[in-house]
Amino acid sequence: MDSLIQELLNSEKCKSLPVFLDRLHVLLQSNIEIESISSFLIDKDFLDEVKNLVAHGSIPLFFGKSLKDLKCIVQDNENRKHELYFHYNGPRKLSITSVYLPYSTIQDQEYNCIEDIIVAFKKRLSYLNKYFKELENIDSLCTVVEPVNRTFKDDYRVISLDNKTWLHVEVTPEGMGNNVRLLGKGREWSEQLQNKLLLWDHDTNVVENIMTLFDVINYAAPSYQESSSQKVIEKVPICNICLSAQLPNSSEVPQSFCSNSNCGVYFHRNCLCQWLTVSNSGRNTDFGIATGKCPSCFQLISCIGKEG
Repeated sequence: MDSLIQELLNSEKCKSLPVFLDRLHVLLQSNIEIESISSFLIDKDFLDEVKNLVAHGSIPLFFGKSLKDLKCIVQDNENRKHELYFHYNGPRKLSITSVYLPYSTIQDQEYNCIEDIIVAFKKRLSYLNKYFKELENIDSLCTVVEPVNRTFKDDYRVISLDNKTWLHVEVTPEGMGNNVRLLGKGREWSEQLQNKLLLWDHDTNVVENIMTLFDVINYAAPSYQESSSQKVIEKVPICNICLSAQLPNSSEVPQSFCSNSNCGVYFHRNCLCQWLTVSNSGRNTDFGIATGKCPSCFQLISCIGKEG
């Protein structure tokens, strides 16, 4: 590029600035077109590997918006199908762009070929086998209200215990229950959880532990056939402030905070705390506790600003 510019500068044809600028514009335009075309080029080894995978048909492979964006479907040891998205960055430089799994370091690495990506992905799937089984067991035996459109990337479940109480439980990649806590005002459920949480047995599956915690012999599994979104609409109450069941980027479920038994109105903790803070002339709450009048029945109500 520099030599071409020097040639322009030394050319007898460029005796005036307008002529020089015209020739420079032509030069730059042609160079941009060459670069834009080369940016779409893919090396032959990569294309040959794609061809071989498609020919054998062992791994379904699909192109995205360009030849550099691809998706393949990989089966684990239990014949579950998992989508894997990856991008061609250059010769022998491939990277994973998206998977419906909990985050792992395989998403930060660069790979030489598609086969290397698939091998690493299968190894990760094998490691997560117990994790998959625990989530499937919870989904099939419990009334799960969140996440709404759940995938294996969602490592938590919110389970309905009654119409005012839910159980939040997370599942570790190793398939163990974690961060077990109640949402709602079920005092009886809360007492049972506090008394027996230390009895949680990591050698037993999550559902059996829940049954032990709450003295349930047969946990009530959902008996209806509606879609997941329909079940959530029926089971999860609506927040009386934001008028929705789910907040963006939050697993929080609307709860009943009001002590008035005749009120029966539900709020997201975050919505109620903001409401009480604003209604309290913007003053800071004491020790993170917001107090004021219930937006529905005007009885005294309070909530902790952030769950511990």
